[in-house]
Amino acid sequence: MAHFVLLMKGRSGTGKSTTARLLARTLAWPLVDKDDIKDELFQEALSSAGESSYEILFGLVERQLDVGLSVVCDSPLSHLRTLNSARDLGIAHDATVLVIETLVSDETLWRERIEKRQHDPDAVASGHRITSWEDLQAGLSKVEQFVIDVPHLQLDTSKPEAVTTALMWEWLAAQG
Repeated sequence: MAHFVLLMKGRSGTGKSTTARLLARTLAWPLVDKDDIKDELFQEALSSAGESSYEILFGLVERQLDVGLSVVCDSPLSHLRTLNSARDLGIAHDATVLVIETLVSDETLWRERIEKRQHDPDAVASGHRITSWEDLQAGLSKVEQFVIDVPHLQLDTSKPEAVTTALMWEWLAAQG
């Protein structure tokens, strides 16, 4: 039976987590979310919470692969080293690595999604989630540009949900 590491990629507010939850629920695959880990580490005021959360994240991914499960991995995937870590795990466990990248072509909608987080107590309490358009714009320069050399779908979540969902399922079916 084929196993997969399905990586989410995308900036804040593009629909990564919503898409990841839909995938995990429908496919009955475990979901590991970097922000869940970072929330706990951030509470301990670790200056390396971001980097440590990725190490823990891939430890959890590896455990799922060890027991024969495919896994959905929710993170921004903003650095090549993250893709390389997933690729190494895929090779070690004979699993196919896939990437679904969410984006929002409608900037007004994207801004609304980000600013709506200001009213979400969990987002505000985390201390590290982006809740303002200005913070998002400031962070864009930190996003590393790199080539994704595994099967990769770009999903524009500003399109109707029925359209994006159908496209996603069609693409996944084609991946095996």
